[in-house]
Amino acid sequence: MEAIVILPPCSDGTLEMPEYKAAAKPPLQDNGNLIAIGLGSKAELNVMIRQLIEANASISDADKEDIDIVIQQAGNDELEELLPSEIPFKENAAFVTGSLLKHNKANVTLIGRYIRTATDVLRLAVAWSDGDVSLAAAARFRKFRRPERRLLLELLERCPAIAEDMLRYKPRWIRLGEILHPAEYKHRFDRCKEAFDIVRNKKPCTTFNGSVELAFQYRNVWTLLDLLMQRPGEFARRLDRLLRIAEHQEYVTLAFGEVASRVSTPVLLQVRSHFAQRHVRQDLRLPIAGKWCKYASRR
Repeated sequence: MEAIVILPPCSDGTLEMPEYKAAAKPPLQDNGNLIAIGLGSKAELNVMIRQLIEANASISDADKEDIDIVIQQAGNDELEELLPSEIPFKENAAFVTGSLLKHNKANVTLIGRYIRTATDVLRLAVAWSDGDVSLAAAARFRKFRRPERRLLLELLERCPAIAEDMLRYKPRWIRLGEILHPAEYKHRFDRCKEAFDIVRNKKPCTTFNGSVELAFQYRNVWTLLDLLMQRPGEFARRLDRLLRIAEHQEYVTLAFGEVASRVSTPVLLQVRSHFAQRHVRQDLRLPIAGKWCKYASRR
């Protein structure tokens, strides 16, 4: 432990700073070959920014600032080098498209390749309003100008199953609809107007999950295959349940094999782990009188 030296105060109450003689520093013992690091090129910067945009995880705040500055200063010809054909992480896609819109460098063709669902449009509106693109908390939407409203509605019009996806965040879509005024463009964006009408006025809507559960109820395997092959991730999560009701399980596995390449790796690993322990007896834990009690599984 190093000793702490307390200097005595001077007569006027101030501390007296010690004086040391300058000593010569010993020379370096290693004679390595040093490499001078120069400035990177603009092309190298664009590659770095593109790699950040293509990340499969959330971008840090510091990286977001760098991306935003590069997008702001990039010319229209440079945007093709910066922007990949696909942005896998939804939150990153919302941030990048929001940055393009903020700097007046976006159009439907440019950002439409990143907007595929109604929830993507909602994230974009949140990013444009400087909100939380993860949608963990509700955002306060800004007042969009008429061209901005038309752009959001045009992107939404292109999405499949608009009303079904909007029902996942129903209160937020109701607030956003009050700002977008879809009724003003009812002849141009008919699907948007119908979807907002369903969400706002609680009209009946046939959803994908509702159709799947109805098919399970009637044990209609062929209908289930047609539906679940449209959404490979849902197919993977319901694979075991479908195999249990199918008379010819080989048709189910063949159908899943056709779409397995479109399922994310984490979900595939979960499916593999599930089937590896499918027949292992597990203890059931039930809450009784505030305590968890174990019972042997009868499966």
